[in-house]
Amino acid sequence: MTKLLFDDSPEAHGHGKILGGGMVGTHAGDMIGEIALAIEMGADAVDIGKTIHPRPTLG
Repeated sequence: MTKLLFDDSPEAHGHGKILGGGMVGTHAGDMIGEIALAIEMGADAVDIGKTIHPRPTLG
């Protein structure tokens, strides 16, 4: 992951929803679906932090 963008408005109280993100690398196309899913479900920074990402898989 290169960057995640969150809503930083005062109404968000530090827990703004994810607005977008960017990736660079060989398998970025395999992983971009996670950003799309987070945006669609209205995930915030806390949701992303609580998500389990098993390794060494990419998706």
